[in-house]
Amino acid sequence: MWCRVDLQISLEFSSNLPSSSPRDPRMKTLTTLLIFAFLICGVNGLNRARAHWLPEAAKEGAVCLDGSAPLYYLRPGSPVNASKWVFHIQGGAWCGSYDDCLQRSQTRLGSSNREFQPCLNDTGDCIVDLEHLEGCNNTRWCGAPMVNDTIVNPLMHDWTAVLIMYCDGGSFTGNNSTQTSYQGHPLFFRGERVLNAIFDDLLNNQGLDRATHVVLGGDSAGGQAVYLHIDALRSRLPASAHVVGVPDSGYFMPLGAYNTGLRWLYTAMNSSGSISSACRAAHTADPAACIFVPVVAPYISTRLFVIQSQFDPSQPMASHDPAYINTYGRNLFASLFSTLLGPKPDNGAFLYSCYQHCGGWEFIANGTTGILAFNRFFTSTIADSPSQSIVEHAVSSKMYNMIRRSGRVFGGRGLVNAALVEENQAGKWIWLQNHTYPCEACCVKG
Repeated sequence: MWCRVDLQISLEFSSNLPSSSPRDPRMKTLTTLLIFAFLICGVNGLNRARAHWLPEAAKEGAVCLDGSAPLYYLRPGSPVNASKWVFHIQGGAWCGSYDDCLQRSQTRLGSSNREFQPCLNDTGDCIVDLEHLEGCNNTRWCGAPMVNDTIVNPLMHDWTAVLIMYCDGGSFTGNNSTQTSYQGHPLFFRGERVLNAIFDDLLNNQGLDRATHVVLGGDSAGGQAVYLHIDALRSRLPASAHVVGVPDSGYFMPLGAYNTGLRWLYTAMNSSGSISSACRAAHTADPAACIFVPVVAPYISTRLFVIQSQFDPSQPMASHDPAYINTYGRNLFASLFSTLLGPKPDNGAFLYSCYQHCGGWEFIANGTTGILAFNRFFTSTIADSPSQSIVEHAVSSKMYNMIRRSGRVFGGRGLVNAALVEENQAGKWIWLQNHTYPCEACCVKG
């Protein structure tokens, strides 16, 4: 509705301008309104956003793997919600060797060059439809919070939206001043600088310094980036802003090739400075372990709402045997509860059992979808305390009583210690599907 209102105001304003005033300052206002309407309202429901490259930051050393400039996409918020911001840090795995990084530098995941951007226009400013931007695709990867649709995203559809393009291969942790030459190609490991440069620009030029509400999300490697950077980014935002991190499918167990790959990049990219200093101080014998979310999680102070599959096919699982997958899933959720949910009752989670990586916002748990569960969590926690502001358990009373009696969930399969779950009920922010693998019904969308 507000799109039509703004367009009508713009048209009426235009009709009242005298024809002999091409330099009338009101034309600037009209132009701004029309650009805003074009980006927000789009045509035929497109989720339009404008590309913002940062060449000046690149000159100061903040560059992608291939040396190209940092890039983010911005969709302006409506007039009434422009101070409310929703972010998504793009995912796309990691590079765990020089060969990986070289290959990656020649793709959209290692370069911000325009050739990798699906611009709707051939020249001038690059405008994209986020639904067709690979690695976003609206609800599939960016998730419901980034969609400008009142049905899919009733709370945040008209907020200022930012998509941070992933181009460093290390979840934005690298800060290696040295240019690496590999097989005749330059490689740059500067992810932390890229992320900081983007926030510098948003704070200095786009109004983020006046933010009242901030939802910082990301998927997969971008979800891991949320865990790793949320406290540092929160410290840069207005102290009065209501800030929540929303990592989607970023809680990976430190096993297999994922373990060795991230340990490689921790050293090669010089990632230590972007990782929690409190975690590194507590793990002096192995500070690299703090790049793994289960290790760093206890040191995160900013509030989180975790969306995570128990049976995520991108987890470093060693077998596809159902018995192994069920055991792996129980261990993953046990770790999640023991680090982020049990000891931190202000945090929340939407935990589903569909065999899918990312994008579970439309699945159903405890009678509600992931996006509606988050909306309840976010709006209720604006009050003084979650225990005072919410009226019912996310996890049903029947399930909660079962947990208390048996000491277990998932049919008595030993997922979570009852004491941790009971402690978390102070916040009552857990939505849980509670099924074993395989579960096709868990993938049904609401």
